Amino acid sequence: MDGSATATAGVAKAVDVAAAINNTNSVLGNKITAATQSLSTLGDNKFKLMADSTSTTGQALNKSGGLSFKIAGDSNFISTSASGDTVTVSIKQRRLC
Repeated sequence: MDGSATATAGVAKAVDVAAAINNTNSVLGNKITAATQSLSTLGDNKFKLMADSTSTTGQALNKSGGLSFKIAGDSNFISTSASGDTVTVSIKQRRLC
């Protein structure tokens, strides 16, 4: 022996470390791709409100600024108001007589 240390027990080889990192990156990349595709599919779904014989135009769940539908009165007999999570539709009784 010349006194130099040559033992590598317990020390990982650089090629093995690189392979492990590449494998981890590949697995994570696949999971990110799958999650992105799932979110895209969900966001492409459309939400619309249905009436007796008509409906609103569908709005994509991922619409910029969020979804928004107007519930309108007729200015004569029906009025509407909204606050928080409640929409109130009222009959203008004095106008019915």
